[in-house]
Amino acid sequence: MAAADDMYPLFESFCSFGDRAGAQGAMMDGAKFAKCMRDCKALDRRVTPTEVDITFARVKSKGARKINFNQFLDALDQLAEVKYPTKTPEEATASLYAGMQKNGSPKVRATGTSTKGNIYDRLTDTSLYTGAHKHRFDSDGRGRGAAGRDVVSKGGIGG
Repeated sequence: MAAADDMYPLFESFCSFGDRAGAQGAMMDGAKFAKCMRDCKALDRRVTPTEVDITFARVKSKGARKINFNQFLDALDQLAEVKYPTKTPEEATASLYAGMQKNGSPKVRATGTSTKGNIYDRLTDTSLYTGAHKHRFDSDGRGRGAAGRDVVSKGGIGG
């Protein structure tokens, strides 16, 4: 079973995640606390993102924007009671700690590049053209030039 002291490396990793200058002391804001719960798979039908936000607001000091490690543990205790209502508080906390330890470290979710191919290929694929533009190309996709236009301008203004 995971003890409270075993949670400190997890807490510290989420505190420093995304900070360019590194962690200025181990303090966690609400967004990182929510990310911690999401990445550690602590969310379920009972523990919702709203419940996580309310619990964070409940444990932080008045006027503060971040929580320390002891407040983090208090928040986990409160969420454990919500997540495991049939267990004793100690068993619930131990179960939550174990699940978080098993799943736990910050995960990067980047949008990355598209797997559907190059946008230039899609924009220049004449088989996808419709309407008036479709008639400007032959079956091989080569432009038909002046023959592909309804009216060919002879040059000059209005002519």
